[in-house]
Amino acid sequence: MATSWGGGPFLKKDAEGFANYVEQLTAGRIKIQVFPGGTLGKALKVSDTVKSNVAQIGHTWMGYDWGIDKTTVIFANMAGGLNPEELIIWLYEGGGAQLASEYRREVFGVESIPCGIFPTEIFLHSKKRIQTLADFQGLKMRTAGAWAEIAGNLGASTVILPGSEVYPALERGVIDATEWSSPSVNLPS
Repeated sequence: MATSWGGGPFLKKDAEGFANYVEQLTAGRIKIQVFPGGTLGKALKVSDTVKSNVAQIGHTWMGYDWGIDKTTVIFANMAGGLNPEELIIWLYEGGGAQLASEYRREVFGVESIPCGIFPTEIFLHSKKRIQTLADFQGLKMRTAGAWAEIAGNLGASTVILPGSEVYPALERGVIDATEWSSPSVNLPS
């Protein structure tokens, strides 16, 4: 399994949990070896790694595929998107999971199943005070998906980094701010 997650983030534990669950459900007939982000292919290009059959399965956030097709954010969710309850209802009662599967197969050439839902994201951690939209001017910001385009349109200089590189980049001053996941993922590992 190719993942977008380095050795530390909580999300790598989710990928390992999925692999363990599959092994249990198949009475050990299917075993999934989980590789840290960047091992089998680019950490933010897991869909490509799976499509090219370098890995048979991947664990990623669909929003990283924004550059291929912007529609992906509907299924990926993001800061300012649906809350977890709304997303679960849409996926399982509103047909969202089936629609996502059909979309991912048609546009990306991969199968897709929901593999976890996180709490609503904290929008921004910043070393600079952000009070108005004008404060985005010149801000060096790590983000991904739709927010990369939105922040860029507001004047921020955006960079997309894998999760394992976010806080080191913030500490070293490479970026001023980051939009990266939910509180449980933001905690140090």
